[in-house]
Amino acid sequence: MGKRAMFRRFGLLSQLPLALDPSGGSRGGMGLCHLSLRLSAWGLGLLGFMAPGSLAIAQTEPSIAPTQAILSAQRGLFRTITLSPRFEPDPLQLLGISGGRVTAAATTGRLNTETGSCAGYIGRQPDYRLVLNQDFDYLNLSVTSLGDTTLVIQGPGGTWCSDDQTAQNPSIGGQWLQGTYEIWVGSAEEDTYWVYGLTLSEVE
Repeated sequence: MGKRAMFRRFGLLSQLPLALDPSGGSRGGMGLCHLSLRLSAWGLGLLGFMAPGSLAIAQTEPSIAPTQAILSAQRGLFRTITLSPRFEPDPLQLLGISGGRVTAAATTGRLNTETGSCAGYIGRQPDYRLVLNQDFDYLNLSVTSLGDTTLVIQGPGGTWCSDDQTAQNPSIGGQWLQGTYEIWVGSAEEDTYWVYGLTLSEVE
């Protein structure tokens, strides 16, 4: 069962955003979106992000302040996140499903990095593209899941991996250069898929 099938199984696929054009019409799947991503109480409650009920975790307008987070819906399940220092909301929390059939080591070309081992299985395409408009003195990406997950990031300056930083969950934090980063959230075992929360924060 792949990621798209898992989203259908847990009722999340229909809740992914559509891209909206400036006139308010939907174009379905690409470009800047007015994101009001309503996540199921099951998914967020499972990860401890919220009390029962549903919540729009991030919302952006077509014309916004540069410090707000911008999320764009892409083909499939993949999204682009655009951030500037002092972004809001902080922390920014996203929901997804980990895993794939490609080893993290095959994608990165290495077994270890300064931030941890390149372990587990990821998708062929990144789960997110993170665009940083400026350098960040500190930014942390952490994954929360009930399963064993891994994290791979490629971008300006190199490749970073993490596995079991906190219990069975990865995190990568530090100084970040301006530019575009590709992010994969993997699972320790092949063809194993876990609902996860990805948290981005400038708070150390």
